[in-house]
Amino acid sequence: MPPTSFVGRDRAVAEVRALLAGGPLVTLAGPPGSGRTRLAAEVARAEAAQDRRAAVSFVELAPVADPTRVAHAVGAALGVRQRAGVPMEDAVVDALRVSAPRLLVLDDGDHVLDAVRGLA
Repeated sequence: MPPTSFVGRDRAVAEVRALLAGGPLVTLAGPPGSGRTRLAAEVARAEAAQDRRAAVSFVELAPVADPTRVAHAVGAALGVRQRAGVPMEDAVVDALRVSAPRLLVLDDGDHVLDAVRGLA
């Protein structure tokens, strides 16, 4: 639960939720400090409240310095274990393919954007 209330951005939440309903991938863009993380967290909260079956996973990518570790960070958040001979990217995709409805929030990935794009 966020430490502060979320006031005045109901329209932004509704817009992002509408985008989510229309497709599997939504990117929130804006300068640092614009509230992307807070907006994503509020959208995730609203989605989970609407559909109790939907799982929400939040992956903080700021500490991931090596782009090759992005899939490992996502896998750790999802509880995916590395399998012998299977790249972690493939294991993550396989896990997402068979899971219940899921909202995956990847936060602060600007510095590993190519790896995030590749995984998406």
